[in-house]
Amino acid sequence: MASTILITGLPDPLVDRIRSLAVESGFRVETAKDRDECQEVLLNQEILALVINASMVASNSVQFIVYTDDANADLSNLPRSDIIGILRGAKFDNAALSDFLACAARLNALEKKVESLNFALQENHSVASELNLKNKVLERERNFNDSIINSIAYGLMIVDTDGAIMLINEMGKKIFGITAPDYYGMNYGAVVFEGIRENFAQNVKEILQNGKIVEMEGFAVRDDLIISYSLSVIKDNFGNVIGLMFLGRDVTDWENMTHQLFQAEKLATMGTMLSGIAHELRNPVTIINARAQRMLQGADQALSDKARKAVESIENQSKRMGEIINNLLDFSRRNVAGFGLADINEILDVAQSFLTLEGRATGVEIIKSFAEGCMARCDRNQMEQVFLNLFTNACDAMQNKGKLFLTTENTDNYIRISVRDTGCGIPEEYKKKIFDPFFTTKEAGKGTGLGLAIVYKIIQAHKGRLVVRSKVGQGTTFIIMLPKSN
Repeated sequence: MASTILITGLPDPLVDRIRSLAVESGFRVETAKDRDECQEVLLNQEILALVINASMVASNSVQFIVYTDDANADLSNLPRSDIIGILRGAKFDNAALSDFLACAARLNALEKKVESLNFALQENHSVASELNLKNKVLERERNFNDSIINSIAYGLMIVDTDGAIMLINEMGKKIFGITAPDYYGMNYGAVVFEGIRENFAQNVKEILQNGKIVEMEGFAVRDDLIISYSLSVIKDNFGNVIGLMFLGRDVTDWENMTHQLFQAEKLATMGTMLSGIAHELRNPVTIINARAQRMLQGADQALSDKARKAVESIENQSKRMGEIINNLLDFSRRNVAGFGLADINEILDVAQSFLTLEGRATGVEIIKSFAEGCMARCDRNQMEQVFLNLFTNACDAMQNKGKLFLTTENTDNYIRISVRDTGCGIPEEYKKKIFDPFFTTKEAGKGTGLGLAIVYKIIQAHKGRLVVRSKVGQGTTFIIMLPKSN
């Protein structure tokens, strides 16, 4: 801090007096005879206060203690803002000079503090500007990273070692079934699909024990959602496990397509074999049926009641065998001959009327919800057969009590037909077999096991898709997706 007093233009006796008083108060003293010498000292040294003759005062960057030998002099024209005190006459009060010097010291200290504060404020402003810029850069990078993470086609979920969710992208919410709005920090086991909680818990336990990546394929978490997922550990730079990463993918379409392709190949092979068998069986069955009819028509007196009943049984069973052979031949046919533009709603109505006429829908409430404009290019007769088979199976599953829901939807590319019943449902172990030829859960003599196989083959020939959703005790839904007419 500056502690030097500069005395300029005062008589020598007065200079000695002021010097003595200033030194006694702890200040250094410099002197200058005239204005030029005063200016030179001011340029080369830091001066706390200038004690100067009033006749020499001019605006400067230093504090003034003004001296005038005229006690009544008018000093109103002096730059008052720079003057901290006025000494009037040679007999001025020493205490006044001491007060002026002390005031100069305090003002100088305040000026230093103000300068320091201004410098600090400037630095803080500079730091704040820099931090603001860095925050903007970090915010942009964070938004960019979030955009990348949310654009990933895979579901991503990061949890800490206690299972608390730290990060999840939009696809991850769909894949793992997270609907809670405030999921951050929640345990994943409380918010993911109920169907995968037990598997996740077992997978986490396994990976924390051996550190090996866990991979699961074709896991059904919901009736309409099949996923595959992997689980791996996240480690820090020292090799310590700090979290877990779940990576999931929706493979529903892939699984359905694979199943349909496998089913189509199996049905094609089976159809070729059954076609040959059916042709080989048709001739002997026809002969057996014809002989039985001749015996019944031409030998009324020659047959006993017991023999007649036996021949009638032969005739009935040969007819049934003929129907089975016709079904086999229908199943083995590869082409759909009668393609044309047809109203799916109208075909559903016709198939439902056949069901009613045959008395198969007794006790069943049929509820329809048809969309307009459901036109598709199809074989009308074949589609009637498809719907009649599905309706019949639904009524059998409900045992003449329940509801049958028939729904059509007009989507961008497909006509979506839904046939839903409130019957007993299909056990899980049967779902992959229901489209196999000759597979049936009905009693002997009540079904050939070809109905759904034929349905599947017809839908395949129409380049459509057939999906089944079922739960035991809750009913079954068959969904058919037919390409729209162009």
